[in-house]
Amino acid sequence: MLFTEVRGLPVLSADGDRRLGTVTSLTVDAPAGLVSHLRFRAGRLRGETVLPWE
Repeated sequence: MLFTEVRGLPVLSADGDRRLGTVTSLTVDAPAGLVSHLRFRAGRLRGETVLPWE
């Protein structure tokens, strides 16, 4: 999947009951070539939240 396909997708709670925000970016571990973190924003006035990618 391309980043352009991920940006803007909803971020849901672990149980899938609540929408937490919208994906803004991904952090990539370049040497490993893997996504390390997901960044999302809950609203226009809130800052980004960073979650580890597991």
